[in-house]
Amino acid sequence: MHIAIRRYSVDPEIYRDLKTRLETDFVPNLRSLDGFVSYYAINTGPDTLDTVSIFETKDGERKSTQLAAEFVKRNYPDTRVERINLDEGPCIVEHHAAVPV
Repeated sequence: MHIAIRRYSVDPEIYRDLKTRLETDFVPNLRSLDGFVSYYAINTGPDTLDTVSIFETKDGERKSTQLAAEFVKRNYPDTRVERINLDEGPCIVEHHAAVPV
């Protein structure tokens, strides 16, 4: 598994419609990438947003970062949405809650 964790400094006004835009514009494109596993967008404060993209392959994870930049440019051209950090790499430990059969 390969994971990209992106942190953004944002204008709080994006939270008015971010969920809708992510679900209708970004996530469908993300899901079409090879190796897609999961995606999370986290409101980490009034002016910060973190996202986590998980892929089976490094290539998918890297393409997700490119898609994220395109999404921001397309959807928020006049609003402050600035990526301030990107951590990416292979997952070295993975655990999941037990799922009842």
